[in-house]
Amino acid sequence: MAIGLARAAQRQRELTVHVRALAVLYEALGHALAGDAYNCEQRLDEAHQLVAPDGHIDVTWDGLGRHYATRTTVLAGEARCRLWLGQAAKAVDAANASLAEWPARRRRGGGLQRAGLAIACAAAGQTERAADEGLKALAVARETRSIRIG
Repeated sequence: MAIGLARAAQRQRELTVHVRALAVLYEALGHALAGDAYNCEQRLDEAHQLVAPDGHIDVTWDGLGRHYATRTTVLAGEARCRLWLGQAAKAVDAANASLAEWPARRRRGGGLQRAGLAIACAAAGQTERAADEGLKALAVARETRSIRIG
C-alpha cells in the first residue's frame, strides 16, 4: 500500500522537487518493508539524486516539503531502509552520515535519528555504542518533551 501511495504521489502534475524527493524516499521505505532490496536501492539512488549531488536543493520558493527534502532526511530514510533489509552495518553508516549533517535547530528530529542510530548499532552488534546513543536520544527526548523519540 505504501508503495502504491508513493507512486500515485509521484504521478501528480506540477510536483515540487521537494515533494517528489519525499515521495521517492517513501517508495524506497515501502520496498524495504516488503523486503525488496533491488527496488529500494533504485529509489534511494533517485532520492539522493533529487536532493542534488552537493546535498542542497536549489530553493527559490519556500514550498511544500522544502524543509524535509534534504540530504539528511534521505540519509535518515536510507538508514531505516538498510535496517529493515537486514543491512545493519550500512544502516549505521547512513545514520552516522545523517547525524553528522543534521541541523542543530531541528533538535527533536536529531534525537529521533539518534534513537534510530542506537537501534542500528544494536542490530550491528555494537552494544556499548547502542547504549550510549540510546542515552543521548533519551536526553533529547526529555529536553524536548518528545514522546516520539522515547
